[in-house]
Amino acid sequence: MRFLGFPSFLVSFVLLGDVQDPRLVEGLLLNKSEGRISSPSLGPCPKIRVKCEFEERNQCSRHRHWPDKMKCCLFGCGKKCLDLRKDVCTLPMDPGSCWACFPCWWHDKETELCSDFIHGGCNGNSNNFPSEAICNVICKKGKSQTPVIIRATQKFGHWSIPRLHGPEADKTSTN
Repeated sequence: MRFLGFPSFLVSFVLLGDVQDPRLVEGLLLNKSEGRISSPSLGPCPKIRVKCEFEERNQCSRHRHWPDKMKCCLFGCGKKCLDLRKDVCTLPMDPGSCWACFPCWWHDKETELCSDFIHGGCNGNSNNFPSEAICNVICKKGKSQTPVIIRATQKFGHWSIPRLHGPEADKTSTN
C-alpha cells in the first residue's frame, strides 16, 4: 500500500504526528520494551464495589503505569495498583512516606480485625481503607461472590456509613 510515494509504515507517523497526548493513540502503537502492558494472566480486578461520597485520589490510570504483575483496579474509593497474586487484606500496615495525616483503616491478618491508623497521603500499599465498614466488607472472612455496595460520606473528617440493607446487613458491622 502506498500513499503519495510514502512507504506504508510511515503513514501512521504522518497521520498521528500532531497528537500531543500519547494516551490518545494508546492501543494503536505498542511499545513492547516498556514491559508494562497488562497481561491476561493477571486475572480480573476484585468485584467488590463501594460507593463513596468522596473519591480517593487515583494512584493509577492505566495498567501500563505500573510494573509487571500489577494491575490498575477500581478498589475501595479509588483506583489503586494491585498485585493480584496477593490478598490485599494480608499486607502489612504501611503509613506511606509523606507527612499528611489522613485517618484510615487497615486489616490486621493476625487479629482478623480492622484497625485505624494515620496515612501520610502517598505511597504505602492497598491495605488502606477510608472507613472501618469498608475495610470489614472487603476483608471479611468468607467473602461473598456478589458485590456489596456501601455509600460512605465524610463529615468533619469522620466517615459515616449508613446501615446496610439485605443479606449483607447481618454480616457487617456499621457505624
